[in-house]
Amino acid sequence: MIEYKEIKPKMPKLKPYIDGYMHITWNEKGMKSKDILPRPGVSMVFIDKKIWVNDKTFSNNIFIGIHNKVFNFKWEADEGFCFIIKFSPYGLSRFVKTNIHQIINKSVDSELIWGNSINVLHEQIITTRNMAQQIELVEHFLSAKFIVPANIEESIFRFADTLRKENELLPLNVLRKSVFLSTRQLERKFKELTGVNIQTYIRICRFEHAILLITQKQNLKLTEIGYASGYFDQPHFSNEFKLLSKFRPKNFLHSSPFYKFLSEVESRKNLLL
Repeated sequence: MIEYKEIKPKMPKLKPYIDGYMHITWNEKGMKSKDILPRPGVSMVFIDKKIWVNDKTFSNNIFIGIHNKVFNFKWEADEGFCFIIKFSPYGLSRFVKTNIHQIINKSVDSELIWGNSINVLHEQIITTRNMAQQIELVEHFLSAKFIVPANIEESIFRFADTLRKENELLPLNVLRKSVFLSTRQLERKFKELTGVNIQTYIRICRFEHAILLITQKQNLKLTEIGYASGYFDQPHFSNEFKLLSKFRPKNFLHSSPFYKFLSEVESRKNLLL
């Protein structure tokens, strides 16, 4: 059995920098691994059991950097829970001074970035299973570390948000004009704040949008999902989707138990509307 909740941030100043908080508990003998698919942002995981990410062992809390390939997440216990902070594409940059690019396609122990203070927070998180209290603890921690963005950083954040929302339906050369930097300066600063270059970011955003439609809009045809997500045609959609998930779109839910579970959750919500 899996229980899953996702809640948006509460503190107004944190909302642009955190996509949401996830709380997952499980009591499932059959499922001992999960694929972590690419998303445009860093995730931070607090867990109460030893885990392996791409066969690297972690015992408490980790950062999973923005990645353009599947990460494999394994655990040995039949039951447990995890609390996940899903940072927005540039969100982590407001709480650390580390260059985000250093953790692209990597998972790292959070202590390497935040020192022992994160272990104190971890103990508090796993002591309470109440999600509201966990969010309050996390937001108090993040608020104390918040770095106010400069004006040029805010313009890049808006640029990144537009790319993510529009799936490059607006011409990229038009969007660039909203940031008063040369192309080279924009590329450098964008990578510094998000961890990836602009083209890789667009690829991951398209994929994220396609995943969202597949799990939430079961009535849409795959061709409709592909075009709505910014892919040029169906072969482009199918090939790119497989590169980022290991599966073709038509086989995805059948081959991904956790996302099939999320899709079923969305179906039940729709029935209640």
